[in-house]
Amino acid sequence: MIALAGRVVLRSEWMRGEVLEKLRSVVMKLGGPAYTLNIGKVDIDLIGGDMTIADIALEADTSSFLDRLRTGYGQPMFSIHAGSISVSGLSYWHLLVDAEIHLATLRLNTPVLGFTYASRGAADSTRVRTDPAPNAPDPVSIGELVISNASGTMIDLSNGSAVTSLGRMDLRVEQLHVVLPAPGRAARWEMAKAQLGIDDVRKQLPPLYDLSIGHVGLLYPEGIAMIDSLRYTPRIDRKNTHEFLKEMTSIYNLRVGRISIARFDLDKTLAERNVNVGQVIVDGVWFDVFLDKSMPEDPSHFKPLPMSALHRIPFGITVDTIRLIHAEMIYAERFEVANGYGNMHMTDIGVSLLNVSNDTLRAEGKELRGVVDAKLFEVGALHGIFRAPMDAKHDAFTLDATLRDMPLTAANSMCENLLLMRADSGWISSLNMHMNANNDSATGPF
Repeated sequence: MIALAGRVVLRSEWMRGEVLEKLRSVVMKLGGPAYTLNIGKVDIDLIGGDMTIADIALEADTSSFLDRLRTGYGQPMFSIHAGSISVSGLSYWHLLVDAEIHLATLRLNTPVLGFTYASRGAADSTRVRTDPAPNAPDPVSIGELVISNASGTMIDLSNGSAVTSLGRMDLRVEQLHVVLPAPGRAARWEMAKAQLGIDDVRKQLPPLYDLSIGHVGLLYPEGIAMIDSLRYTPRIDRKNTHEFLKEMTSIYNLRVGRISIARFDLDKTLAERNVNVGQVIVDGVWFDVFLDKSMPEDPSHFKPLPMSALHRIPFGITVDTIRLIHAEMIYAERFEVANGYGNMHMTDIGVSLLNVSNDTLRAEGKELRGVVDAKLFEVGALHGIFRAPMDAKHDAFTLDATLRDMPLTAANSMCENLLLMRADSGWISSLNMHMNANNDSATGPF
């Protein structure tokens, strides 16, 4: 009889109203007034601690996000639209008395997710993580979160509201806790274990490129991630660049088989928006670059040297080692449309990069170092070493390169169109180069 009475009470409109009000209060506590929670039908069960919510929508007011972004304090915002959410093991005591969500399992099937953020100005490579107090409240505690067959979008407000679409996402998280570190501070997500899979990622990069990724996977806390079938494709062809562009512009076409990431510190990334990785292996790369020099050059456009390029990345990044294996590159130039392109082909490329970082706190006394080995024009043995002090002035760096055992005729694919020259015979036994360079000049023997 007591159980029956409890079921009657909990299925009443009063109980439904209390549950809805408490759920909204938790959302307000976590996200603040920028978030709105709309809920349709709620079916609750006292005995099993089960609850089913139909037609739920968590939405964010991006106008307030823009206001915070202008002052440099913008935080990413989320949205969720789901036809139904299934909950088991819900503690009604914690919800109604403490205004906290404690439950065993939360399942979302085919939800539509949204993530709005600002890549520019959001990073601070000197930012230090602040851990919550030992007794910091965790208003949300979930034993297992399962999101199946989700789709969604990611919108970068600082990049012309560029939209990234996610074809399918599956996520499983164990022991998820949302912690409030301190009053006025953004909520933090803590978890014991997670497995994420995202398929068919697409993004348009106006005006010239399209980006697509076949699959993204992540395992936490193992710190393992992978990216499969990455494509960065131009919308113009090398033959007709002069018809679409008004000034000299390098055009890139990139295909990558797999990027494997080890020792990825997800906690640091979420807490400080700084990407920390132990090792990255990029396997199976085809890289095509072409430059049409028949068009005028814009003197205000210049390619940054490596250290400046790192500091232009709109977030903090530190990678101990990057290895590029099984790579191939084609570089093409032309001076006149009628002459066609001169092509340089490099195969069997292997690259190792050490200390890739834009963290100013760890720059003193350290250097970015790169080693490359490749076949130039598919036959010549090319070896190079690049060094750039991380705290150097004016992007100073040194480059040592050696080319061995290449017939001169191998370079005809480049020289005939660019220099109007052709080699019928000749041999490079050994060619050495040392260069000291910075933003202003380059010197050294050749």
